[in-house]
This record gives sequence, C-alpha cells and structure tokens, in this order.
Amino acid sequence: MTNLHVSGCASLSSLDCSSNQLAILDVSTCPSLASLNCSTNLLTDLSSFVANACSGGLGLNDTVYLQDNPLSEFARTNQIPSLQSRGVTVYGPSPTWAPPRRPCRPSVPRRCPSPGVPALVLDEPGDDEEEEEPDGEID
Repeated sequence: MTNLHVSGCASLSSLDCSSNQLAILDVSTCPSLASLNCSTNLLTDLSSFVANACSGGLGLNDTVYLQDNPLSEFARTNQIPSLQSRGVTVYGPSPTWAPPRRPCRPSVPRRCPSPGVPALVLDEPGDDEEEEEPDGEID
C-alpha cells in the first residue's frame, strides 16, 4: 500500500498505519484524530497533518510518530514545528525534536561520613554538594 486517504471518519481518534510503504497519507478530514503512528513508511510531506491541526484536529497532548520516514527538509523545518506549536508531540527526525535531556555529569566518588556505610558512594545527577577541605595545613 503506497497511498492512504482517510476521509469520512469524523470519530476516528487513533490510526496506526506503521510499517507500510506509504508515500501519501491524507488525514486532513479526521477532526477527532489524537494519535497517529505512521512510522516506517515513505512519507516526505506532512501537509495533510498540518491541515488537520489547522482545522482543529491534531492539537494539545496529541501524538504523531514519524520515525523512519524520508521526510523532506521542508517537513522537518516547517511542518513538524507547525504541529509542535499547536501542542502536538512529534516523535521522529526533526531538528526541533529531541527527547528530554538531563544534564550529563560524570559520577564523582566521595567519602562517606559515617561508619558502617560503604567507603565509596557515587554522587547522583543533580547532587551539587561539594566536599569541604579539612581545617588545617596540607603537607
């Protein structure tokens, strides 16, 4: 299957058409669509997705999966950001998409202050506590 035109489905809220060979997917007339998985296809253009969002369909807290599609530069730089600006969560290849990232910092060994606790504890990410220098002179 290379083309899929979904029309007359006013109550369709979820569509999974992943792992096909779709080059064209038209969901522009599905106003209740909230979840769309079209990963692993041949999609290059997302104009019907944007048309759906502009007409009140895809929006806040809705999800679109686009992984493994040869999306055009225009789709990556314009159409995906357009969907995201309407609150759609988009998973797929886009310069504006990235999974949530935590600051990366290597774990630093430190001494444990009380007996009975292992001698080596690794700092947890976000633990900004610094070890104090002991009072007195250092040889």
